[in-house]
Amino acid sequence: MKWNGWIWSKQDSNTTSYLAGIWGTDLQNGIVWAFGYGGTILKWDGKAWMPQPSGTTETIARAWGLDSKNIWAVGDKGTILKWDGTQWNMQISGTTAYLLAVWGTSASNVWAAGVGGTILHWDGMKWTAQTSGTMSSFYRIWGLDANNVWAVGTGGIIVKWNGTNWNLQNSGTVQDLYSVGGTTDGSVWAGGGGGTILKWNGVAWSAQSRGTADNLFGVWGADEKNVWAVGAGVGGTILKWNGSSWSAQDSGTPQGLGSVWGTDVNNVWAVGGASTIHKWNGTKWSLQDSTPPLVALNGVWGASSSNIWAIGDSDGNSGQMRNWNGITWKPQSSGTAEYLRGVWGTAEDNVWAIGEGGTILNWNGSVWKAQFSGTSEKLLGVWGTDAGNAWAVSIAGTIIRWNGVAWAKQESGITSSLYGLWGIDVNNIWSVGAGGIILKWNGTAWSPQSSGTAQQLSHVWGTDARNVWTVGAGGTILHYLPN
Repeated sequence: MKWNGWIWSKQDSNTTSYLAGIWGTDLQNGIVWAFGYGGTILKWDGKAWMPQPSGTTETIARAWGLDSKNIWAVGDKGTILKWDGTQWNMQISGTTAYLLAVWGTSASNVWAAGVGGTILHWDGMKWTAQTSGTMSSFYRIWGLDANNVWAVGTGGIIVKWNGTNWNLQNSGTVQDLYSVGGTTDGSVWAGGGGGTILKWNGVAWSAQSRGTADNLFGVWGADEKNVWAVGAGVGGTILKWNGSSWSAQDSGTPQGLGSVWGTDVNNVWAVGGASTIHKWNGTKWSLQDSTPPLVALNGVWGASSSNIWAIGDSDGNSGQMRNWNGITWKPQSSGTAEYLRGVWGTAEDNVWAIGEGGTILNWNGSVWKAQFSGTSEKLLGVWGTDAGNAWAVSIAGTIIRWNGVAWAKQESGITSSLYGLWGIDVNNIWSVGAGGIILKWNGTAWSPQSSGTAQQLSHVWGTDARNVWTVGAGGTILHYLPN
């Protein structure tokens, strides 16, 4: 995949091998390399990816270089290759350990690290084994200079090179660490399993808060400095963004929350388990409704502060619907026994509710009427721009579009589940889902964007095309804010 500053687009790799790493310095002049299984090495020549002879059939896991004539690649069974500007040459590593990381400061100061606490050093002439002080495996190695280098890996292991020795540092975590990087000795970061984020301040490593590890299911905001995310934890999880950081708010409920929506900073509703409906008045959250039948409410949307819909699971007879008239919440007949998963509309007399079994209902101001969706799949998200343009997404990567007359399937390019949908106009729409998938509609086609996470993403919302939030499992919060 290649990023052009706005979207990711697929490139032909000319291989079917699994690719494990990429490194480069100059896209225009063809100094970009990709590496993978079976000794696969590809080189970008500015126009296409071309296979290169590696001289090995071992898996290549990682690469690092200084320039077009000094590049190292490392991998399984102690494999180390060096590019001299013309060809890849095998170097003697002196180990059979799986090497997973490589980094250096110069052509005579390069480090490689891997399984079983292996650390090797290249002095410009040969590789020599170093004493790491651990049998834990290393996934990444990186440094600021020749005297400040860190290696991180399994079980929270961190060791630091001070110019003379490798010394164990206390990470404070048992989570595997997969990455390390920074800018100064007082600002080095390591990331790992379970959303672990650690910071080195020049003296010690400390865990950095992500706000919550609870699964988040909904996000909505009034503006750039007032955004809410809701989810399920010991109690109903609610986080609020103030323009610079996220902080937890007291939801006042033990029920998990599945959706959030509002009209302004003083009127926000969150819905969830046991028919819970909570309202934010600008100061605090308070219970507004929780009357039988007690089912999970999965979506909330309104045309105004006095006309709001909450939809949810079936009580066995009817997919639940409730309407707020500005004074009280009143049950409404949905006309279906299917569970309802999402709701969105354009006006008081044009609202869609979607759900299981391909269910799509439309409110015309008087009654809910079923629409033919063309699918039997579970629909999980719905959003649109106007009465003639609406989209719905499903568990099998299905995307259908309403053109004002009928729903028709669109090509998504995936089969992964899609859970959330939001946009700003007919040319800028995002959908998020399983495995960190993010798709963007540009008015013509859906294309994938890199999320940087494998966590499930449940919902997406933003203020414009340059300020978009998505939330998901394990407290995941991603912010798209291009320069």
